Amino acid sequence: MAAVLTLAVGGLLWYAAPASAVQVSLVGVPTSTVQGAQMTFVAQVDINSDEAIPIASLRIDLTGAGTANAVFSPGGAITSQTGQFVSITPITTAPYGYGYRSGYGYGYSSGSYGYFTGNWGYGYGYGYGYGGGSSQLRYQVTIDTTTLPAGSYNARLTVNTSATPGDRQFKSGLTAFTIAAAEPWVEPE
Repeated sequence: MAAVLTLAVGGLLWYAAPASAVQVSLVGVPTSTVQGAQMTFVAQVDINSDEAIPIASLRIDLTGAGTANAVFSPGGAITSQTGQFVSITPITTAPYGYGYRSGYGYGYSSGSYGYFTGNWGYGYGYGYGYGGGSSQLRYQVTIDTTTLPAGSYNARLTVNTSATPGDRQFKSGLTAFTIAAAEPWVEPE
């Protein structure tokens, strides 16, 4: 009887919370910084075992009192930006290879947000687990806040699995932070 109950509870837990094979997050975003300071945090993509996604590009957006964004390659090279991004440096890279690619999780597909699966067939992709455990892409992101207005902001990381903008994207949640106005410098008497 105890074994049956254990299996029943385990089964309910398995179906209660949808698992996501691709999880996108921003880690260590400071809750506040001062205008003119450099802000550093980690952009992270976790790809569970036996999954792979064809990453065309990644994008970080800052919205709020001002806006800033950067588009970068899986290797960390910034391909376009608004000027505030000092560097995006790879910390950890996921395996990259050829084979059958699929991935699922919460993201944007055909313009609407929700849970979707992607079956991309044979080709190259990032994150092959196949029994090897999870794969991860991590980047250290450094932003210069000098040209960003003081105020409240949200940051978001987007993983684009297609070169077509808005098609099959995995997105992080919004991470809030503030930029405080720098104290004016007063010359000592």
